[in-house]
Amino acid sequence: MTFTINVTLPDWVDERDIFIVAGMEVVAIRRAYQKTINVKKDRCSQCGKCCMDVSKDHFAGVGSDGNCEYLSFDKLSNLYECKIGPYKPFHCCVVDQIIPECTVTYEVK
Repeated sequence: MTFTINVTLPDWVDERDIFIVAGMEVVAIRRAYQKTINVKKDRCSQCGKCCMDVSKDHFAGVGSDGNCEYLSFDKLSNLYECKIGPYKPFHCCVVDQIIPECTVTYEVK
């Protein structure tokens, strides 16, 4: 399904990032002071790499394996997922991952 959103936002939003989210997944981002919007083209492959080997002071906690406390491998689907599902921190949904394996890509509109 494709649809167009036509909204006039107040001027003060220019100094803020804007995220359009479907459930817990970001589908579009407009960074502060940008005139364009980035629409998600390719989704996360759920490889889990972005939640592995996190810093010792990771905000969500660190498991004994050095990964985020909430990272879980689902043997049935062979994918990684967040154990806290819809309650995961907003930060985890909107952070730009800087890892070579990341499959998320955006298209500038």
